[in-house]
Amino acid sequence: PHLFLLILPVPQLAKARAVTVLVIPAAHAGAVRVFAQQIELSFHLINSFEMRRTLHQRKRDLDGLKTIVEVQQAVGEPRHFQASAMALCNELTTRYELERASVGVLRGRHIKLVAMSQTEHINRRMTLVQRIEAAMEESLDQDSELVYPSSEEAPVAVRMTQQLANEFGPSAVCSLPIRRGDAVEGVITLERPAERLFTLDELRQLRIMVDLITPRLVERFEQDRWFGARLADSTRRTLALAVGPQYTYVKLAAIALLGLLAFMIFVKGPDRVEAPFTIETITKQVVPAPYDGFIKHVNV
Repeated sequence: PHLFLLILPVPQLAKARAVTVLVIPAAHAGAVRVFAQQIELSFHLINSFEMRRTLHQRKRDLDGLKTIVEVQQAVGEPRHFQASAMALCNELTTRYELERASVGVLRGRHIKLVAMSQTEHINRRMTLVQRIEAAMEESLDQDSELVYPSSEEAPVAVRMTQQLANEFGPSAVCSLPIRRGDAVEGVITLERPAERLFTLDELRQLRIMVDLITPRLVERFEQDRWFGARLADSTRRTLALAVGPQYTYVKLAAIALLGLLAFMIFVKGPDRVEAPFTIETITKQVVPAPYDGFIKHVNV
């Protein structure tokens, strides 16, 4: 058989241009033409498959965007934080087929669970509530989203998340930090059956969703707090600009103590010593006057 050199252009895929060069052993040129037609047909089939996959991905993106907008609208309708948090939990539970969705906010240095799907009253002594808060604090401490089951190569610790998943599951668990700027204000934890793991598309949608609803949730949370708490938090944030966001009041107390000690050691002022005293005679004598009168002059 003869050797034929077959050069075919590859249809444009992903904005890339290419050609295919094939060396074909064949008895005559007719067989090469048939082979070339088959190769061209396969290229068109691949191109058609790529187009269908692109359209399917766009449809999924549009569906995800619709979900994000609808959840954001549901969270924005209530005027109070508790109602907004409950709406978020219920919407996520319905749309992502979850067993449970929970929202926790940062109170001091710890996360406090404030809303749970299909739950009106949260008993903080329940083991479930304590496990969820522990998983939330695990995400808070690492300032990272946590997904369980996760790969062993993932550079995060998921011990408390794994305990939650195994003790009240088996479940797939995902915790997403609620960030305002660089600070974490709370955590959202999602649970669903272990056979339905969180996909990359779902995680991407959830990240975008949390970023979009965070300003509204934080605004509602701050509005619902009493005036003293809002004033203290505003003061702390203002002072944190000077001494840093961590241990703000401890740092201020240490600075005030050092300032007081420096004032007592180095500042000099007039000394005023009080010395009250009383003069008394050693002996007393009584001299009766021969008649009534007044002492006119006292010379000594």
